[in-house]
Amino acid sequence: VLPATQSNSAVKQSAPKKPLLYTIQVGAYKTKAYANTLEQSLKRKGYDAFVTRSAKKIYRVQVDRFGSKEDATKLAQRIQTKEKLKNFVTRFSGV
Repeated sequence: VLPATQSNSAVKQSAPKKPLLYTIQVGAYKTKAYANTLEQSLKRKGYDAFVTRSAKKIYRVQVDRFGSKEDATKLAQRIQTKEKLKNFVTRFSGV
């Protein structure tokens, strides 16, 4: 009698997907100092601003993170009106 063998066909579970987040980009600069100046100005006004750096060393000033594009768009419109900052909603890729 042969011993029982275990099946190696265990069900593979994929890693849970990260939720898709959106952010508002309000500026992009080649110099970190310029990006930091805008970031601090927005923070003083109560916005959750932060700076990210692209692979091409462009410093992006972004505001907040949202679970829906609609919520991001609402704040983007407010920033455009109140702060007179051109901006756009984009996917958040992490800091």
